[in-house]
Amino acid sequence: MLRKHLILTVFALLLGIIGTNVMADSRINVVHHFGGDALFCDEELGCWALNMDGERLWEVDQATIDAAMTAACDSSAAQQVEAGQGTYGPMTLEVNCYGEDGASVKLIGYDEHGKPNEMLFAPNYTPVNAPASSLPQCQINLHHYKLHSHDGIHYDAGYDVFTTDGSMRPGDFQYWTSSNPGLPSCAVRIV
Repeated sequence: MLRKHLILTVFALLLGIIGTNVMADSRINVVHHFGGDALFCDEELGCWALNMDGERLWEVDQATIDAAMTAACDSSAAQQVEAGQGTYGPMTLEVNCYGEDGASVKLIGYDEHGKPNEMLFAPNYTPVNAPASSLPQCQINLHHYKLHSHDGIHYDAGYDVFTTDGSMRPGDFQYWTSSNPGLPSCAVRIV
C-alpha cells in the first residue's frame, strides 16, 4: 500500500513539473504561431529557431544583428537579415531603428498552412506575451466554426481572443493563439 502511494506521488510530481515547464522555455513567440517553430534570442549570442522537436533550424549571431541595427539607425531604413529555413518556409529578421525608443526586431515566417506571420519584438528580446487587458475576454474557436481569424493572417485551428462587455459579445480583437487560452466562448451568431 505504501509503495502504491509512493508511486502515485512520484507520478503526480512528475506531471506537475512537466505541466509547469510548458511554454516556460524563454521563447520569444509565446502567442505568435510559426508552425511549431520557436524563436529564442540572447543579447550576447543572437537569435536561433528550434522546430517542435527541439532541433536547431538556424541561428544569427548577435554581431550580425547589431550591424543590421547600426545600418538601420544610420539609414533610417529597415534592414533584413536572412535568418534561415523554418519548418514551413524561409524566416527573416527585420531590424528597425526609429530613435532609441523605437528600435525593434521583426520575425517574418510561415505556419503549417503556408500563411505568412510576423511578430514585432524589442531588441532586448523580451518575450511577446498576449496583450494585458483589464476588460473581460472571450474566445472564438476558429477550428470549430471554420472562420478566418479577425487579424486576417491565421485560419482554421486556433482561437481569436476579444474583449467583451460581460454579455460575451466580442468587442475589440486582442490576439490569435494556436493553443486554447481557456476563456469563456464569445456569444456570436454565425452568418
